[in-house]
Amino acid sequence: MVDTKGRLLDRAAMEEDLFWAIRGGGGGNFGIVLSWKLRLVPVPATVTVFTVHRSRN
Repeated sequence: MVDTKGRLLDRAAMEEDLFWAIRGGGGGNFGIVLSWKLRLVPVPATVTVFTVHRSRN
């Protein structure tokens, strides 16, 4: 996140509550996320997929 002075803030630079709020853990809008890092993990050779349906009764 970038503060009003143009400084880049990461998790270590801000309070833990604000970090979780901007990640969707809070009910308000606390800022704009400028970049996001994803860590990809290996996918096993065999993957099982299934769908479960339930009635609303």
